[in-house]
Amino acid sequence: MPNTKCRVEFIELSSDEPDVVSKAVSNISTAAQYSKLNHNASFEIKIRLALMEGLSVWESSSSTGFSIATQAKQHPSIQLHFVEKGRSLSRTNNSAIDASAGTAYLLRDVVKHDLISEPGTSQICVTMSSARYM
Repeated sequence: MPNTKCRVEFIELSSDEPDVVSKAVSNISTAAQYSKLNHNASFEIKIRLALMEGLSVWESSSSTGFSIATQAKQHPSIQLHFVEKGRSLSRTNNSAIDASAGTAYLLRDVVKHDLISEPGTSQICVTMSSARYM
């Protein structure tokens, strides 16, 4: 494959309302449902997103923590996660990964993904369609 360059679209989201973030992310990328960690908890998240041909790079941080459930719209995805600060728990394909700061992990053939991000967690996720690399 030859070296190429492509256009990148940058998007930033920041909200204290899970439904606002859920709708925005679902419109931009994949079906997503963000939630508070518990009913009485507050919610705050900042997301920076770079979208390019079949690839997206997500940076998220939250002082309150959050949970998210995603569902692929078309093809399964490959996701490479880097936990910069804090801790997160990923559940997908009948497996769970508990990752703390300084950890990276790879998820393959992701259709449904549940993630719990503890308060104070910052992470980066690179995601692409599995179909692109099969």
